[in-house]
Amino acid sequence: MTLSQAQNAPSTEPSQPATKPVAQSISAEALYLQLRSVGLDKSRAYRIRETSFDRAAFHITLDDGTIAFTEDVAGHITGAFFVGDGEVLLVPPDKVERASMAMFTGAAILEERFVTAYFRFNDETFAELQPSLRAADDGSEFISQWNETAHNLAQADALRLLLSFSQFLPVAGQPSVAGNNSISNEDRFLHARLQGRRLGTFDLYYDLAATEQIWAGQLRTVEGTGYFDVWTAFALNRAAQRPQVVNTVTGEVGGPDAISCSSYQIKTEVKPPTRLDVQASLQMEVRQGGQRALLFELSRFLQIKQVEADGHPLEFIQNQALEGTQLARRGNDLVALVFP
Repeated sequence: MTLSQAQNAPSTEPSQPATKPVAQSISAEALYLQLRSVGLDKSRAYRIRETSFDRAAFHITLDDGTIAFTEDVAGHITGAFFVGDGEVLLVPPDKVERASMAMFTGAAILEERFVTAYFRFNDETFAELQPSLRAADDGSEFISQWNETAHNLAQADALRLLLSFSQFLPVAGQPSVAGNNSISNEDRFLHARLQGRRLGTFDLYYDLAATEQIWAGQLRTVEGTGYFDVWTAFALNRAAQRPQVVNTVTGEVGGPDAISCSSYQIKTEVKPPTRLDVQASLQMEVRQGGQRALLFELSRFLQIKQVEADGHPLEFIQNQALEGTQLARRGNDLVALVFP
């Protein structure tokens, strides 16, 4: 695969205050592997009581329990694991979404007590909760019990977080310096996987990069095949919805791409009985600057050997689709390209 970048638009992201410096020599693959395998930090286990936080349409309360946060990745805390007593409230915005919620959960409004929660985020959730945190007496025991679970759950959101944090990777040909590593206000993400008392395990998403920024659902297996039931999915501002394209980590619809493909050429060589060699060349135009990583959808039966842009090699990560998503059922995976 070869790419030609036709135009480079200036970044429109607002300036952010400086935060902790990012590791200066990390590669895209190393960053992705850290995001995919991050565990709980032994020094970040706390007691938490009567604390709430909101993400647009849903409200999460942590009534009483223990919470541990993950180790730093790219200068950020990106996750937490909670055990105790909590509650989530989500009110769908209209009759259609409430009817959908009722069909799957038996109630038009999602109001569920939960006993465990795994949170993954790219924002300041840790700082938001910090005033309510107190040192846990059994912190080491908590980490030992739940670290492997948190480690395994980290895989699901690694590619989405790579899109956010790839902008902090070292720039090719420039000296590595410590700088601003704040995420734009236009890129906010929170995924909560909750173990409900009545509904079992289910997921909530808040993602400003998607056209439908709020969605909730549940993975289930029918005759050995995984399906993700979307209980509700809606935009925060329906009047401002943009054209939908498939560009999010799960393969569902999302906002318009930061780039457009103006032309492409595909050269194919068939080598019977089972081999197919393909070279694809794309001419792309940048519509919105600042983004370092792009996602492409590709059949899981195809393996990328090399990617170049203007004759220079690019890092790429070929990632298996999440079980039960539309992308997985189409038999496709995602490929992330990281520009220098």
